[in-house]
Amino acid sequence: MEQYIPKSALVAEIEKKIKNLYPKGGQGMVVTKILKDHYEDLLSFINTIEVKHDSLENFKSLQHISGDLKSTLQDWGYAPNLYFFDTMWHVSWISCEEGDGIKDFDGNTPEEAIDKAYNWFHSTFCNS
Repeated sequence: MEQYIPKSALVAEIEKKIKNLYPKGGQGMVVTKILKDHYEDLLSFINTIEVKHDSLENFKSLQHISGDLKSTLQDWGYAPNLYFFDTMWHVSWISCEEGDGIKDFDGNTPEEAIDKAYNWFHSTFCNS
């Protein structure tokens, strides 16, 4: 299993490695520009990793719910499922016994579908 490394730690490590690569004595402005461009690409990539990790954590927090959409359950009931169907990603609560679904959220990416489901779930069940 991969270990999750916080974005701040990755950024600090990249900055340290880039500083060690800078030319000594003011030589090589071109090298400095290339390093800066790659640094920005790496930061974009790190942000993508963190979004995917956050979405996975959000999906793991979704719980089973009752058929009347009024309470959470420890087991059985309707369980959250993530799947790809008909060109879209879906998060649906599907019955553990019957196989029917009662709530569905779709998105162009798994993260988009998860975020929609997470927002609905937490606004419905976690606000007292």
